Amino acid sequence: MRQKIGYNVIDRFRNEVRTGNATPQEIWDAMRDIYTKNGMEQYLDPIKQQLREASINKGYSINFGE
Repeated sequence: MRQKIGYNVIDRFRNEVRTGNATPQEIWDAMRDIYTKNGMEQYLDPIKQQLREASINKGYSINFGE
């Protein structure tokens, strides 16, 4: 996960996308890739629901590929 979204302070110079500036779309894309590559797809639906609710409340749009 840290290869895709770095820590805010520690990876400030190594990762352009960090915990402090990652968009909901970048978070979803990273989680989908990692969970799919590791055979954990069954956990994606609850994560998707949480991100959907959080993004709606903040006015973000996420393409879940549905």
